[in-house]
Amino acid sequence: MSIVAYKLGGSLLLLPDLAVRIRKLLAVRPESRPLLIVGGGAVADVVREWDRVHELGEEKAHRLALRSLDLCEALLLELLPEARLAPDRFAAQTAWQQGMLPVVHSRAVLEEEPEAWELPHSWRATSDSIAAWIAACWRIDELVLVKSIGLPEGATIDQASRAGLVDPWFPQLAWRVRKLAWADLRADPPAIRTWRG
Repeated sequence: MSIVAYKLGGSLLLLPDLAVRIRKLLAVRPESRPLLIVGGGAVADVVREWDRVHELGEEKAHRLALRSLDLCEALLLELLPEARLAPDRFAAQTAWQQGMLPVVHSRAVLEEEPEAWELPHSWRATSDSIAAWIAACWRIDELVLVKSIGLPEGATIDQASRAGLVDPWFPQLAWRVRKLAWADLRADPPAIRTWRG
């Protein structure tokens, strides 16, 4: 059974019917093992502001930004009773065996995986790059970037990065991901569009 990671953009956390939309999206690939990775959204933006005001520097801001993901992951666990936090691959496997939905604890994974140094500790690598890194390290079959907008027809990864649809570091990691797809969670019904296979 294939493993599909869904990277939820942090701005989506403000959707009042987020849980319903996530379940509809997961139903598009019912034969797969789903895995959720969540972005920081408004919580990470607070860290950006702290960095600007207090001149924290890249390393300190990076550590705080990773902690902002903890809160967003906690929100998903509250909204989705079937979800379980997965700090590693074993926990994700256990969740699937129990019929649960694993939510990746990104900070724990980055701290434990030996290849974590490949991600720069700066605002150039945000949760999109973290998701690509996890998908590559865990050998995920497909990574679906779940956003609040559609992907322009024919857009390349580099073009998406220049347009701000993914972070600047994402193109450095995208080639390591087996299969990339895009989904606009605000669309009804949700659809997953293959971006690169």
